[in-house]
Amino acid sequence: MIEERKRREMERQAEKEQRRERLVAHMENNLEAERRKNESLQQQQADAEEKEAAEFARKQQRAEELRQAIDRSRRQQLEMKKHQRDEERKQDMEFSAAWKERLKELATEDAEEAEERAAKNRRNQSLIWRQMGQKADKRRKQKQQELEEALVSKLSLAEDDQMYDEYTKAFIEEWEKHGKDTRPMTIHLAKSKMASSKGISPAIMN
Repeated sequence: MIEERKRREMERQAEKEQRRERLVAHMENNLEAERRKNESLQQQQADAEEKEAAEFARKQQRAEELRQAIDRSRRQQLEMKKHQRDEERKQDMEFSAAWKERLKELATEDAEEAEERAAKNRRNQSLIWRQMGQKADKRRKQKQQELEEALVSKLSLAEDDQMYDEYTKAFIEEWEKHGKDTRPMTIHLAKSKMASSKGISPAIMN
């Protein structure tokens, strides 16, 4: 009887121990599952944070690359604008120098043309004066011839030496009024008078 109770007590203790062990095992399993779950969550969070950090770093790098690209582009644009301004300034200076040189050439050409026109005008003026002188000389000679012819005509009508002398005197005075040299005419008239006295027709002085 006592042994039966001991056996039963031992069985109850064994069953109780088994339940406790099963409970402990269950609790351990639950704890392990919770641990694995927590580890998984932590890993996921770590992965997410790492991914987020990597994405942030990538964005930061991309932003830095973009900033550097913008800076390079701006520097290139500034350099291009500076080069363009320098080139335009150089072209302006070259054009200004060329234009000044062309103005000098034009001024020289104008001066040469003006001098050529002046020389041509002087030549034309000289030609005009020569032509006028020739015409005046021709008119003077024609007038002289007319006067001589008139004198000869009058002399041919002179009836005596006194009238002849009056005519010649009047002619010489007229000749002097015109500022002409009377010596050639005086000689010519003397020869004409001598020829008339010999019965020879007086010659016209050329």
